[in-house]
Amino acid sequence: MKKRQKKLVTIVVVIILILLAVIVATKFLNNSTGKATLTNGASYAQISSEMNRYTNCAYITSEDGWKVTESATLQATDTETGKIVYATDSCVDENNVREYNCESGNRAVRTAVCPSGTSCESGACV
Repeated sequence: MKKRQKKLVTIVVVIILILLAVIVATKFLNNSTGKATLTNGASYAQISSEMNRYTNCAYITSEDGWKVTESATLQATDTETGKIVYATDSCVDENNVREYNCESGNRAVRTAVCPSGTSCESGACV
């Protein structure tokens, strides 16, 4: 009976360790905190439908969420070419900024109108 209990305990411990490893690996592969920080006063368009084309998204600079007052650079894998591509928040014009973000491991992009009293310079509303 004791051998059977030891085997059962060993199996349970192994299962728990595997689950923990999967959870930790998922956290590192996702590389997104899941926070979607929006800027007060900014007006956001919908997220582009191209999101699933770019996977393995990771920030090169600090993560800025959807904050239009900060500029960030990220990288992702283009599933059509297999190449790593880089994207940096950029100005569409003086009132609009193109914002990139990592969402569930995929690169997301959308345009936002700068808050009143600010204009876009170097990929951020200032």
